Order: sequence, then C-alpha cells, then structure tokens
Amino acid sequence: MNVDTRARAAAQAIHRSRTRLDPVAGLDDLLRRRRRQPLQRAAAAGLALLVMVAAIWAGVVWRGPTPIQPTLGPITRFRVGPAPVSVAVTPGTAWVVNTGDGSISRIDPSTGRVQASALLLVPGDRPRPGELGFATVGEGRLWVLLQGAGGEAIAIVAIDPSTLQPLFDVDLGGYGDQGDLAVGAGAVWAALQGADEVRRINAATGKLLDRYRLPKPTALALDGHTLWVATADGQLHRINTATGADRLGASTALVSRIRVGQGGVWLLTADGKVLRLDRRTGRILAQVPGSFQAADLAVGAEGVWVYDQHQGAVLRIDPGTNRVVRTIPVISQPLVELYSRVLALGAGAVWVLDKAGATVVRVDPNR
Repeated sequence: MNVDTRARAAAQAIHRSRTRLDPVAGLDDLLRRRRRQPLQRAAAAGLALLVMVAAIWAGVVWRGPTPIQPTLGPITRFRVGPAPVSVAVTPGTAWVVNTGDGSISRIDPSTGRVQASALLLVPGDRPRPGELGFATVGEGRLWVLLQGAGGEAIAIVAIDPSTLQPLFDVDLGGYGDQGDLAVGAGAVWAALQGADEVRRINAATGKLLDRYRLPKPTALALDGHTLWVATADGQLHRINTATGADRLGASTALVSRIRVGQGGVWLLTADGKVLRLDRRTGRILAQVPGSFQAADLAVGAEGVWVYDQHQGAVLRIDPGTNRVVRTIPVISQPLVELYSRVLALGAGAVWVLDKAGATVVRVDPNR
C-alpha cells in the first residue's frame, strides 16, 4: 500500500469515528439517550403495574375472595337470628336464643365468628316462634326455658353445647308467670310463681329431686350450699341445700334478679334499682346511687354490670364503693322493658343483646 492509499484509509477512519471523537457530537448523543430514559422507565413501570393487576385479578378469579376476619375492638357487633331474647356465655362460646325462628346462634369469642344458627329441636317437635324464653349455662350444659303465649313456664330443655342436640326436657306444667333458673351443685333450680314453689331437678337425668314451698318465687341464685330466693311478698330467703332449712334475710322490694360474686349478693329490683347485701347475714348494705333504670344485672370475673334501659348503656359498678364508675353506650334505640335477659358476662367480655337490631354486642371491659 502506497502513501496515498494509506492517507485515504486514515481519513475514512477519522470520518467514521467523528461522533466519538467530536465533543459536540458526543454531547448531543448523550442528551438524546437521557431524554429517552424517563420514557423507558415510565413504560417499564406501567408494564409492571399491568402485570401486577393481572396477577391479582387472576388470583381472585382462580382462588376466590379472601374472607375478612372480624376485628374484636372495644365494642363489636354480631348479627344473630330474628327476635333474639337472651344471651348466655360459656368459656368457649356465646349463645343467643332467637325466638323469631326457634333457633340458637353460636359465637366464637376468640374470633368473633358467628356460626350458622341451629334450629332447636325437642323430643318429638321443635318450639314454635315465641316459645323460647331464655337460656342459662351450668353443669356442662345449656339450659333453655320454654314458655307459653302468656309467659308461663312450659318446660326446661337440656342441650349438649357441642352438638346443640337436646338431651332431655323437663315438664314444668305451665304454672303462671315465667320464673327463674339457677344451675349448680348437680341440680337445676326452677322458680315457678304459679305453683308457689322452687323445684330441684337432677342436672344429669332431669328427675325431680325436691320441692320448696315458697309464695311466688321471682328470682334465684346459688351460692355454695345456700340457695337465695326472692319472693313476690318482698322477702329474701336463704335455703340450705343440704338440709332444706329456710332462713329469712332482708325484706326488700320485688326482686327480679339475684347475682352472687365480687364479695357480695346483688339484687335487681322491679323498679330498676340495684342493692347490695351482706353475703353472711343477708342484710342490705347499700343501694347503688344514680339515675339509671336497670333492666338486667350480671356479676362475674369481669365485674359487676347492669344494663340501663333508658340510656341503652352498660354500667360498671365498683364493688369497693358500690358506685357506678363507668358508662358505655351500646344501643342507640333501646327497648324499654322490665325483666329483660339481655346481659351476660364471660370469655373476658360483657355481652349485651340489642333486640331491635337483632345483634349481640361484645364489650371489652378493659378498654
């Protein structure tokens, strides 16, 4: 290759590399590349978002919707069956009796899940709407009182809480106004106002064990070997369950509830007052002050609570001072009715029945 040929080859090489060697040309190319980068990043982000949405959609279609877990807060509401009338609590379950369709709803207190209501069946038939009175618990069973159209006690049904199957029922004869039930010491105690007696029934077999003649018993509570009984004449009786001996306690007004615990015996009167008795002597120690109108009373590990039917609120009573120390509104449109069985304690909570809303309200007493 001669000198001229080599010179032409060198000139062509310089011409081809001018973009890389010329500072101005290199700067223009760099700016063009940088202007393209945001567009490229935006396009990539859009593509990623599209892929993510498509994946979520595919997951929903393929696997179905993810169930929403209930949140248990200070106040949690659970819808139950039609026309609920009573709530009771065992350590693992809250039970709501629905008289609208003769069913019982089960609620898991740990998760708040409401299990499907099960129709209550009794031997040979099932209760008609309106026949379910109220429920209580004890001796490992759920006890439901059946009542007639006029409120008379018809029967007690013993139910296995694990299966909701009836074990047996006890005929009460339909005596007069609805009475009260207490469970403990291997027996179910039934107050029958129309029969002027309290019956003691074997909790394992349903066999009648004993009768206590008392004038129109209205409320019961069991305290060890003592059965507290209030009668319509304003007397409070203390019956020794081992001997049957009856000792009169204090004379009171008409009493609709007796509850034992938190260091005392607590009475709910028919006019909505709350009294505290000395557990040893049966004498009245105090009346809880306040303008509330109590419709139900519950005493347990969670404290002493009443349901105020005027405010639609639960009130906590301090057993040290016998005064209301906390008021928690729970029902916006409360029904005004006496002798309501809408309050229960258990599983670390206060349970209140909202009849108008067909719900049960769980209240955390510590929040």
